[in-house]
Amino acid sequence: SATTHDVIPDPSTQFYWALHPHDDITATVGDSIVFRTAVGYHDVALVQTPEELDACDVSNAATLVDTMGTLVANGTGSVEMKSQYFYEFTYNTTAPGTYYFVCTVGAGSHCLTGQKLVLTVEEGDSSETIPVMATATPFWTVGVGYPPMNITLGDSVRFVSDNQGYHDVALLNTSMCNATDGYSCCTSYDIMPAVLTELYEEQDFVADQEFIWTPNATGYYEVVCT
Repeated sequence: SATTHDVIPDPSTQFYWALHPHDDITATVGDSIVFRTAVGYHDVALVQTPEELDACDVSNAATLVDTMGTLVANGTGSVEMKSQYFYEFTYNTTAPGTYYFVCTVGAGSHCLTGQKLVLTVEEGDSSETIPVMATATPFWTVGVGYPPMNITLGDSVRFVSDNQGYHDVALLNTSMCNATDGYSCCTSYDIMPAVLTELYEEQDFVADQEFIWTPNATGYYEVVCT
């Protein structure tokens, strides 16, 4: 019988603070919490209450690091620029309690995609480094990688995303995008429309956050978000 295969991020790429759900963290005083993210796209901030976190109400959020990787709240941690594209913010846990982290970009729309987490800090004395990780659940987004999939003709592929209109699902024309050259028609910012077949548009995910695609022929397919 036909099988539906979920699109799930590759575990080796889940160390990334971006537009997807994140694992909550339990730590001990003295531990370091590391956020890895893209320069120019995401910040790291704290809200005060679980209600603000749940609603992604960032109107009173306290920004710790801005989108360019500049430390705003001195004494909370440190920033290391890993390249021109990525920075890592290390948050120092200094007191027990519950902390609610969000990205404030888009007036909370990034948070609504799942870019938030709860950090519970317990009493003790520790020095562990804990990375902020994407949750290993079906989710189609940017910033993480996806392992190749091999399916049988008649099977389907399920893409789950947020309702904020950030992502689509498209096929590259492999005759124009050399199929052996790793998505060679993708650039840092754009893909030429002439080489795309749109399967599910951004506004489609706004209406329905699940898209199931059933290829109608055997072959090699390059599936992307544009």
